Formats: sequence, structure tokens, C-alpha cells
Amino acid sequence: MKRAGPVSCCLLLALIIALQAGCKKENAPAQNNPIVATNAALQAELDRVAGLPHEHDPATRPLVLSQPATNSRQWVVQALQRGYQDTARTNATWDSQVIRAFEAFADYSRVNTTNWPALQKALADVPPGCDDPMIQYMRIRYRDGSQSEDKTATEFLGVHEAMLRSKYHPAFKFLAGMRAVQSARAADKKTNRSKQIEWVTADLEDLARDTNAPVDEVFEAAMAWLNHSRAKDWIRFVTGNLEGILERNWGTTERWFCFRGYTELERAWGARGGGPASSVAEKGFQGFEEHLNKAEEFLTKAWQINSNNTQTAYMMMRLELGQGQSRSRMETWFQRAMALETNYYDAALLMSLYLEPRWYGSEAAALTFGRSCVASKKWGGQVPLVLVQLHHSLAKYYHMTNSAYWQRPQVWQDVKSSYEKFFALNPNEAGWRHDYAKDAYDCGQPAVFLQQTKLFAFGTNYAFFGGREKFQEMLEKAAASARGP
Repeated sequence: MKRAGPVSCCLLLALIIALQAGCKKENAPAQNNPIVATNAALQAELDRVAGLPHEHDPATRPLVLSQPATNSRQWVVQALQRGYQDTARTNATWDSQVIRAFEAFADYSRVNTTNWPALQKALADVPPGCDDPMIQYMRIRYRDGSQSEDKTATEFLGVHEAMLRSKYHPAFKFLAGMRAVQSARAADKKTNRSKQIEWVTADLEDLARDTNAPVDEVFEAAMAWLNHSRAKDWIRFVTGNLEGILERNWGTTERWFCFRGYTELERAWGARGGGPASSVAEKGFQGFEEHLNKAEEFLTKAWQINSNNTQTAYMMMRLELGQGQSRSRMETWFQRAMALETNYYDAALLMSLYLEPRWYGSEAAALTFGRSCVASKKWGGQVPLVLVQLHHSLAKYYHMTNSAYWQRPQVWQDVKSSYEKFFALNPNEAGWRHDYAKDAYDCGQPAVFLQQTKLFAFGTNYAFFGGREKFQEMLEKAAASARGP
């Protein structure tokens, strides 16, 4: 299942997870994992890259300079073509199909995610005999989720090793490595991923060293990797070399100040911790305040350079979430964000969080706002889904994740209106049919659940429902319930 959304969406979801339910922690890269992996075969795959030569100092690694481009889409296509040629896995039988797949990938990932069917077709057109590592990466990345986590992780790790041995640009080695680390963690949290983490971080540094790379490519990758873990020393590790490289090459740009604002926000929450205020020590609050103040300085500078950047406005909303100066301040930055990007889902979802009873509002205030996201004739995109996400958040807040919450009549009315408005605006976003199906099932609506399962345009992501057996059990129960006594 594929969901559309910018990198910032991932950042917001990580923030909400951290603030609501604690944080998953990645191992510090410089440390050995004291826990023995449950999956010995997977750990053996992880250990395969240990023998590859690796230079930790970016100053002594070769500098990889790409060709300048007028936009990210063009840069991606030409960088991929160059990597393909230099890696020498070419063949006249499939060269043209590979180039078309690269173009479809750039269209989908850098232009518009509605190009998903074109990407699927382009990848299918590449003959199976093509063993280019980037094509292998895309085959794994953009297929349905029916495969086991262990197998997916093993395949990503193999592709990452192949990419490390290739001549592809560090930007694409970074992507493959990040997916390998994420999939290995999903398959077995006890695995030692330190070697892969070192490689991914080095490739990110080398991407930042390429002054011909588009600024968005550099900073979106940096923020995605920062967001990978909530471990205490993660930011310090990632930014150890990276921050100096970014400042030297991009230090006068608005993206640099926005990035620094983001890192200070993350450091602030790291100092505070994700628990309730009563659990935070005085030192934690002091560090929280100090980092928030630094974040405000950087973000204010970024806004002064460019007051048309939605991400800066969104970061200012995050700043207010921490400082809690006033609801009017939060609404000012929210309105600025939505004025710049009418369908800014992340901003709407963060506004909803701000209005929850756990923060500065109440259930009534949050629900009123959530319902306005559905009723609005101005906001579109994924904004109508804010209401259903709000109910997930409230259910966790009240510790009512079972039928006691979800089978309330008003909850189902909100869930239904949220999804129906979303699909009326976005009929091709079939990935969210999985979410609608599962929520309908939890709300005691078997007929709607069954209806939605027939609309999975790209196949069933069994893992989303807890596995193939669990999904089959849900189908049988829903069918029996729909038939009635």
C-alpha cells in the first residue's frame, strides 16, 4: 500500500507518536548492540557489509559532483542515468525501459504521487533479467506489502550492498540504505544495524558535499534521517560531520536556518522527554526552554529570508506547541501555513493536536476543528482525514482503543464523513482504502469493511491488518455479521 505525502508528514507523525505513546529507539551507531538478534539469518545479512572499506572522515572520501539541473526532477533523472551507465549493468535489451522507469520514478517521487500507475507499469516493463541495483531497489520499494518483513528486509539489505558497490550517486545509496535499516528494524528490533547506519550517514554527508545537488534534495534527506530515530544521542551522531558540511555549503540559505530550527526543536523534546509534565525534571525543562529559544532564533531568521515557505510556518507551529504562549499565536502560524499551501495536511493535523485536551484545548475544541476540516470547501488533499486521525489520537488518550470507543455512533459518523469527503476529493488515492476498511471494521460496520476491501487497487497489504491469517479472519467475521442471524 502506498500513501502519498511529503517528507514533513513523516516528521509530524513521528512527533505525534513521541508525544502520545513514547518513542522507539534506534541503537547508537557507535555502540555494539548488547542484545542478541532473534533472527540470526537476518543479522548475518546485516553483517555482510562489515567487510566493505569505509572511510569515516568525509574530508578524505572522494567528492561526487553531479551535473547541475533546473529542477529536482531533471536532477534525479540525469543522476540516475549517469549512475546506470557508470555501474555498467546496461543491456540493449532493456536500456530504454530502464530509462523510462527512472523517468517514472522521478515523476512520482518529485512531481506528483498520482503518477503511481505509470511507475508500476514502467517497472513491469523492465525485463526480469535486468539486475541493475537501482531497478532492484525500486522493484522492492514499490510493490505491494504482501511479503513477510523478514524477506523484505533481506532483499533491501542485499540491494543496499549492491548499491554500495555501484557507481550511483550518494543520494540513491542513502535511500537504499535508509530503507534497509528501517526494514531490518521492522523485522527484528534486536538486530545490530550499526554498520548500515554508518554507511547511510556517510552517504548523506556526501550528498551534502555535492554543491550541484538541489537544496531540497539535500535537506529533505537530512531531515528524513534525523527523523529515523528518537534515541538520545541520535541527533548528535547524525549532525557530527553533517552540520559543518551543511553550513559551509548551504549556510546562507533559508533551508539551513529552517534545518537548524528543526534540530533545536528535536533537541528540546529530547531534553524534556515525551512523558507528562509531572515526570519531567527541572533540568529537563531548562534544556527544553533553552533549545526552544534557539529554535525560535533560527526559524525567525528563516522566515525573514523567505516568508513563503510552508515548512517554516509549520515549524513555528511546533515551536508554539512547546512554548504554549497563546492559541492566537498558534492560529496565526496555522493560517499562514494554510494560506501558502491550501491542502497542508501536516499543519491541520498539528493544529488538531494542539487543541486536544492533553495540550491546550479540549475534546470539544479538537472535534470542532476536526469536523471543520471535513466541512471546509477550501481545504482539500488529505485535510479531511484529520478528523479520523483525531479519533485515533483521542482513543489512545482515553486508553480506549477497543470497541468501547470506536463503536460510539458519533465516532462512526465522523469516521465515515472523513473518508467519504477524502475520496470524493481524491478518487485515485486507493492506498487509504486499507485505512477506511480497518476503521470501519473497528467501528462495527462489516458491510463497509467488505465494500472497501474490494477497492484495494494495488492488492492487499496483509501486514497492515496483522497478517494474511488475521485479514482472512476479519473477512469471515464481517461476512457472517453482514449476513445477520
